Amino acid sequence: MLLDGSLGSTRSIVWEPSRHGSLRYEEKAHERLNALTFKDRLKLMNKIFKDECNLLKEEAYSAIDRADNPKHFENGDIYYVYKFRDNQDLIQDFEVAADSDHQEGFSQGSFSVSPLGYGLFQGYINTTPPDDGRVQYAGWVSMLSPRARKSFYRRHWHDWSHFTHMVFRVRGDGRTYHFRVHCEGDMDICWFDGWDYAIFTHGGPYWQFVRIPFSRLFFSYKGRIQDIQDAILLTRVTRFSIIVKDKVTGPFRLEIDYVGLMRDRYNRRKFEYERYNVPEHAFREP
Repeated sequence: MLLDGSLGSTRSIVWEPSRHGSLRYEEKAHERLNALTFKDRLKLMNKIFKDECNLLKEEAYSAIDRADNPKHFENGDIYYVYKFRDNQDLIQDFEVAADSDHQEGFSQGSFSVSPLGYGLFQGYINTTPPDDGRVQYAGWVSMLSPRARKSFYRRHWHDWSHFTHMVFRVRGDGRTYHFRVHCEGDMDICWFDGWDYAIFTHGGPYWQFVRIPFSRLFFSYKGRIQDIQDAILLTRVTRFSIIVKDKVTGPFRLEIDYVGLMRDRYNRRKFEYERYNVPEHAFREP
């Protein structure tokens, strides 16, 4: 029996039909597309083609720049993956999902520009599950970065193997947020693999610097910690997400300045958790 995308429901399937964990999400996307007129579809196609051509041009310039000026990261250097300050276009590329999008709760969230120009992840967590007899627990909202890809929707992966830490500059509300790195594979059984860690915010008016070693990320599937643990595949990173699911009903607010990577040559640990073989009979139902 596999778990679906909700916090409290299960279903007996082997194949996962949707990368989002819910067919309802795919249906809503088709509904939005079907609502467009033929003229609007032509405009959309023209815009997508121009955007992909511009992306192809940027890839070519970037490849030439890397060949002429190879980057070398020294100890303590920070490489900024995303800088949200006064970057409206970048913020719009992030995807926000909640249990209400899958008809499995009533939480809501958004990722927009704060009054000071930073990225603002905010919303409301509602832990009351819907009265449908299927979902037992509810209350989560996530913001998801754009998937790594090349122009014209070619698959691509980030290579973070030169770095040892993920770093953030945030201003929170005292809640605990979950940070997750996604390493999506080609098969549906790998779509929801992730490596997680917690972001403990202080609350109050002050910014805080968060540094998470990759060696402390633990393996999970759809947010659930797995018995068999292994280190993250830093050469196959597709994107990351920040999730609030601390089982507390109420508003949440997380202001983000930047998300970056850092190299610490004194941190030589690859994985800090115990790895052991679980007997096969442990997975069998009694």
